[in-house]
Amino acid sequence: MSTHTERRAAALDTLTKMVGGDDAKAKRFAQSMENNMGPLGSFTLDFAMGSLWSRPELNRRDRSIATIASLVCQKALPELQFHVRAGLNHGLSADEIQEIAIHLCAYAGFPTAIESMKVMDEIFEAQGTSASKDVAKPQDDQERLPTGVDIFSGIRGKDMSHLAKGDPGEIMGLIGKHAMEWAFGEVWSRPQLSRRDRSILVVAALTTLGKPDELEIHMPAALNHGVTEIELKELVAHLIAYTGFPATVEANTILLGVLKNRAENA
Repeated sequence: MSTHTERRAAALDTLTKMVGGDDAKAKRFAQSMENNMGPLGSFTLDFAMGSLWSRPELNRRDRSIATIASLVCQKALPELQFHVRAGLNHGLSADEIQEIAIHLCAYAGFPTAIESMKVMDEIFEAQGTSASKDVAKPQDDQERLPTGVDIFSGIRGKDMSHLAKGDPGEIMGLIGKHAMEWAFGEVWSRPQLSRRDRSILVVAALTTLGKPDELEIHMPAALNHGVTEIELKELVAHLIAYTGFPATVEANTILLGVLKNRAENA
């Protein structure tokens, strides 16, 4: 069991790395949080930063990916500003952070992704960096469909190559066709983030958006992409601070079912 003193010390260590600088800067920042928010500031420090962010089971780069994804989905733009800075301090590049917004256009919609990218660009400029604005590589269907099917096979953990034969719209309907050719064939295939990173951000997004059916697909995908069981459990717990207990309890229930099924079929 931890004491309040230990949790506060862990929070200050977390905050030091988030804001950059020395302990004195982190202490001033923590004091301003409590002065401005009272008990909410205390809980942010001692629980979110002291009890969640400080745990070693999931590294801080991964936690930043998940947090940024959750905030994008919530359109929580002021909080996003803080966590974009934190993400840079945790080792994410501007291109990687921007890619989170790009990826989420397929999960949270284009308007949400566009508004989030504007915030990101403002922070990048203030921090003296920038993200590439190179246009997407043009792809025809004969390129993107097999790429999408290959990625979907990795997500499902089994060969789905039959989907590349003929018109996927006839097999899966129009939404399935767009998912295979564009979401998987173009968005998921971009090299700016690994498939493991993309699985982390998608699980965070789906938990935030409350999409249990999709989580049943993407939690096993995360395991297939190299996220460990411990890391996946930790990812869901981390999101308590950003989505609340109801959403994470539901996600955790799904995760326990996924892990049970995986163990039974091992």
